[in-house]
Amino acid sequence: MTTHFMDTVGARIHYEVRGGGFPVVLIHAGIVNMGMWDDQMVALAQDYRPIRYDIRGWGKSVEQNVGYSNHGDLRTLLAYLEVEEAVLVGASYGGSIAIDLALEHPELVKALVLVGSGLGGYEFTNQGFEQELEASRRTYSDGNKALSAEYSARIWFDGQGRARESVSMTSRDRALEMILHTLDLPDEGGDAHELEPQAIDRLDEIEQPLLIILGEYDQQDIFNISWLVRSTVPQAELLTIDDAAHLPNMEKPDEFNRIVLDFLEAQLAAQQ
Repeated sequence: MTTHFMDTVGARIHYEVRGGGFPVVLIHAGIVNMGMWDDQMVALAQDYRPIRYDIRGWGKSVEQNVGYSNHGDLRTLLAYLEVEEAVLVGASYGGSIAIDLALEHPELVKALVLVGSGLGGYEFTNQGFEQELEASRRTYSDGNKALSAEYSARIWFDGQGRARESVSMTSRDRALEMILHTLDLPDEGGDAHELEPQAIDRLDEIEQPLLIILGEYDQQDIFNISWLVRSTVPQAELLTIDDAAHLPNMEKPDEFNRIVLDFLEAQLAAQQ
């Protein structure tokens, strides 16, 4: 694996590119880093040009104390890589970044895949996980980052209402390692500017084909966002992956890859 860095205002963005076909950009969830896409990079590189990167301040991407926007960083990375149009695949926080870019620069976005996506302007209730969230915050404040990461894994990887014995411990251990790495990153950083007006009030502007992928055991807020996007975006469809939670691409990579590859083939058939 060969990774690279792009210098931009107030940051050094870590990224990886493989393959040589149509560009597919993978944007990671906020609890982990670009390592969540290991299986997808291999599967996509056979026919496409997968690009993944660490969001500013995550993984190996370094940030300074300056103002910025995450969708602006993504636009800069696409320009740096001379990508004129791409399919965006965003998970959780990465999904909200993908939506923001599609709203601000629709000419850059061929289609969207949202995986347990967040959404700018949505107020999370954390229904069903109030105690775990408080415990994660408390143990982080107390300096016990390993225990804080464990509580986060219970929320985001184990999911809502799933028995622990049904969880793949191999995938969970990978996710837990990335969660702990995220918690170990410096707290100081720049001010991330939100899209204005926020995306929640502009979903009907999205005209690109959009696929929503949900894990069966994801939390209620994620389902609420997904249903809102599905009911508002004209070309949106929604699929659920059974026996998976917030990171279905890590838990069920073969099924997830098949779904995404089928979607890409349908959207890009005329260009292949």
